[in-house]
Amino acid sequence: DLNSFLPVMYNGAYFDLVRGRTISRDNKSKGTGIATMDALCLMVEYFDNEKHINYLKGFLKRLYLLPDYSNYYINTLQIHSLITLEKMKSDETIKEESIQNYAKVFSYTDKSIAQYNNIGIGISMSSTRNGKYESINWENTKGWYSGDGMTYIYLSVNDYGSEFWKNINYYRLGGTTVTTAERKAQTWTGLQSLAQYDFVGGTYFGTYMVNVMEFGSACLSVEFESTLVGKKTYFSFNEILVCVGREIFCQDEYDVETIIENRKIDGKIYFGNKEITEKSGKVNNNYIYIENYGGIYVPDYSRVKFNINEKNFSEIYISHGKKLN
Repeated sequence: DLNSFLPVMYNGAYFDLVRGRTISRDNKSKGTGIATMDALCLMVEYFDNEKHINYLKGFLKRLYLLPDYSNYYINTLQIHSLITLEKMKSDETIKEESIQNYAKVFSYTDKSIAQYNNIGIGISMSSTRNGKYESINWENTKGWYSGDGMTYIYLSVNDYGSEFWKNINYYRLGGTTVTTAERKAQTWTGLQSLAQYDFVGGTYFGTYMVNVMEFGSACLSVEFESTLVGKKTYFSFNEILVCVGREIFCQDEYDVETIIENRKIDGKIYFGNKEITEKSGKVNNNYIYIENYGGIYVPDYSRVKFNINEKNFSEIYISHGKKLN
């Protein structure tokens, strides 16, 4: 649990890149975290490893004391868990524990996660071993590109959840390179959405992480044809994420776009030191600053565009054009 469940939790919620088709359900990722807390409350009673027991108790205590969670816990946790957590809360010998400031690559699932000073970073990849996304029983039927190197940047547990997936443009998920070709909302198993390449993975040391991904838009056996291929590298240095793309080729009759970021904004946007009041247009500076989010540096902004939709989601993307050789 110290190396599996806990690293994929962000302040009591699960990173959406490990939640499969449930991201499309009308709930928040905190619900999956609640189920884990219920299980951990039982485990601390039966673990025979004192070091692990003490750590889990401290971890659970920290989650239980998170602000704005009290009513949610009371309404969702099992009674047994609430009793256990209340005892931990009043036990001064239990010190709060956190799993902050780490990086971890989950090689078998082509997923990578890091957390630094309450900032969560997730990279969702796919390969010949793992499908691009899960869609069963007509859930998550538009997750076409969520395994094509989508990057998650968590600043709060509310950044991703039902409101995000209800309002996001599924053709423009942050960190992906896609075409504008129309896709069908379809349901299938993970094996049907396997990617084309197996050169996908990464490594980590302490708080640093690097991931590489050779990708293609087409799946092995899904009804969607595309010649788009390319290579991506993701470097995570504490609170800095560097994304590099190269050898992007496509002979389709559709525009190719690399999505730098797409998220709901809560503040002003600046290009350089100038506030942007338009809803769409071209980016005219290397530096993009979004209030309550942070800064983005683009070495070449000549093809970078932006669009703020009616739900206040800011789409920032590179327009590569057509027929890339």
